[in-house]
Amino acid sequence: MFKTIGVKSIAREIMNEMETEKNISPNITLSVVMPAYNEEAHIKDNLLETSKILSSFLHRYEIIAVNDGSSDSTWQLIREASDADSHITATGYNDNHGKGFAITTGIKAARGRYIAFLDSDLELSPALLKKFMKQMPGMMGGKKGRRGGGGLGGLFKGLPF
Repeated sequence: MFKTIGVKSIAREIMNEMETEKNISPNITLSVVMPAYNEEAHIKDNLLETSKILSSFLHRYEIIAVNDGSSDSTWQLIREASDADSHITATGYNDNHGKGFAITTGIKAARGRYIAFLDSDLELSPALLKKFMKQMPGMMGGKKGRRGGGGLGGLFKGLPF
């Protein structure tokens, strides 16, 4: 029998795992997880463009590019982008497991105080992350607050639960 859980429960579970198993780096403010599957046409340029945009308003960030078992040259191009830009980290696996697994892999590799997600096709502009960061406590004029338990709160803000 399947157990039904909501997005809030999943977010809580992820945060609990992160707080108990992960060492957050004080040197990284934002981790951006970018899952990729068969994105060879644009992945390298999109990763480098994302880094360029992030560097225009943030200096302590990382991009976790997760290859989700692509059958094309996505993995090689992610590694090339990582070699070209120290903010980009290449990770992944050989078999396709789906976007959710790729995001989870990225979360486990992330070292930032905050985590955001972007599709590697850049359907949403990385520039939107500036607005995201302004909403975080103590960041770029954001509202002040305590850190405990709310690291992913901004990602789920406005969702119906």
